[in-house]
Amino acid sequence: MLSDKELYEMCINEDASWKEAESCKEADPGVLITPFDPLQIGPASIDLTIDSIFVSPDDLKILLLRDGCFEESFIINKNTQIDTKSLIKSIFNKKDISIEVILQPRQVIKCQSIEYIRIPPNAIGTLYTRSSFARDWLNHSTATLLNPGFSGNITFELINQGPDEYKLKANSRPIHMAIQRLSGICTKPYYAQKSAKYQRQKIQLDSLMKEG
Repeated sequence: MLSDKELYEMCINEDASWKEAESCKEADPGVLITPFDPLQIGPASIDLTIDSIFVSPDDLKILLLRDGCFEESFIINKNTQIDTKSLIKSIFNKKDISIEVILQPRQVIKCQSIEYIRIPPNAIGTLYTRSSFARDWLNHSTATLLNPGFSGNITFELINQGPDEYKLKANSRPIHMAIQRLSGICTKPYYAQKSAKYQRQKIQLDSLMKEG
């Protein structure tokens, strides 16, 4: 597992393994994450930021706050993917608003990272829930492995496992990512596989499994 020093280096310089790997048009070489803030780096992981795009199998309540004070709320219908930030600007005509999503007990939600991730072809990424969020019963426990050669925004599947409502803030960082080196460059990185449905994904929260 890579240290903070090694993670920082990968965030400011393209990893050498990209040049050593077999070329492919679907490869997406570059630095580990963009945008990047050095404050995101912990001793052995990088904190990831959730964007304002959400979808849930249940109706989802959204709170709008200005300077920490409640201003307005609305409901996103179940199974409807909406960029709440764009919605607020276009419909509510509001600026300088923070967003909170209300998760009911056992409610699940899909969202994505603001950061665009590039996993080198000789490494894997692993996602973990940060301790402070887990202690409030927020959990991310599915699809935690990022394959060698994957590039794209990360989809998170979060669940409120507690007995009470949970307020999830857009732009918070409930997930962190660790990077581990493989023994060498893999022969078939994610970008070289025909089954790689999510390579270079940006706004893609739904499963593409039915597409073959």
